[in-house]
Amino acid sequence: MLIHTRFIQVSSETVVAAYIERIKSVNPLINAVVDERYKEALEEAKDCDKTLESQKITPEELMKTKPFFGVPITVKESCGLK
Repeated sequence: MLIHTRFIQVSSETVVAAYIERIKSVNPLINAVVDERYKEALEEAKDCDKTLESQKITPEELMKTKPFFGVPITVKESCGLK
């Protein structure tokens, strides 16, 4: 998935939207996500896609400097994070 996202075969926005839908479907059962920031995550994904489309930085450069660029993550926190 990482390589496909890097080379714009799948947009970050599409991947994040799929993650959000999955979280919404299973979260009532497992209560893993307590602070929803879906709107912000989608905006950040769009920004990642725009960066890739602008070609200001090559996919190879991104692999070296930001290996998880555009890949959604979630953190189960026990203290405040942003």
